Amino acid sequence: MSMSTRSVMAVVVVGLLGGASGLSRAEDAAKPANPVAGTWACVQNLPGGQTRDFEMRLRVEGDAVVGSVSVTEGEAYVRGKLVEDGFKLEVDGDNGTYEVSGKVAGDKISGTWSLGTAQGTWEGKRKATS
Repeated sequence: MSMSTRSVMAVVVVGLLGGASGLSRAEDAAKPANPVAGTWACVQNLPGGQTRDFEMRLRVEGDAVVGSVSVTEGEAYVRGKLVEDGFKLEVDGDNGTYEVSGKVAGDKISGTWSLGTAQGTWEGKRKATS
């Protein structure tokens, strides 16, 4: 193999590797900085076997988690914090303040909620960004 052929091949290999790493950086840029951050389509499991759909939009600012929860009746502000194994939130509703805890696993989110003596579980999936 001549010197010029080796030089051309080296340039091609470097170019291919550079392009692949560029794709990786683009994919990383599309992911939120913290897995808790994002928009989530969720279901609240209520006592008695009923369910309630809701959408949760969360941002992470340092150790704080802020955002909102939307249900058919309206929207509520979310405030909370990151904890060692997930997050804890408070959501003010018409009947009081919900205490919510959760964890993220990939594009799935789940946890528990309580409001006074009522309690249950909830789960959801990350909504695709448009």
